[in-house]
Amino acid sequence: INSFKHKAETPKSIAVMLWYSKQLPFTSENSIKASIAGQILSMEYLKKIREDASAAYTVQAMGGAERNDFGSEVTIVAYCPMKPEKADVAIEILRSEMDALANTCDADMLQKVKEYMLKNVDDQAKTNGYWNNVINTWRFWGVDLYTDYKKVVEAQTPESISAFVKELLKAGNRAEVVMLPAE
Repeated sequence: INSFKHKAETPKSIAVMLWYSKQLPFTSENSIKASIAGQILSMEYLKKIREDASAAYTVQAMGGAERNDFGSEVTIVAYCPMKPEKADVAIEILRSEMDALANTCDADMLQKVKEYMLKNVDDQAKTNGYWNNVINTWRFWGVDLYTDYKKVVEAQTPESISAFVKELLKAGNRAEVVMLPAE
């Protein structure tokens, strides 16, 4: 945890949290589960931090898996520019919702995310960038991000997402950077 104060003309508070595991392998399924978890967290954060607590104008989370020459890593990142006077509330929600997702996943939110991902992959498949990523991931790491994508997305359940997040948290890796305004 790195929490610091910064003097500025306009007081700002920003929190960035990162949960990661180097134990989870780089697979298409882990990449999909991480993306789903990030999108569900974004919805939870928007509801609880922005709408319920009025502690931020925006907040987002994203998840993914990647592989490079040094190994693989599965990550979920949350980013929240907060109202300075409500930073404590927002930070607590950022932390607690990740833990909550490891125990239970909202089925309606999961369904919305799955529908979005299934529609979005068809749109993405019309772009060169998508195919460049698919081809290079197969070429360098032997992981097929395309063939069973829709089947894997459709197969996800609230239980599978919670189990995935629980496994990610088991690694015990969390980095947190919080910038608060100086008085």
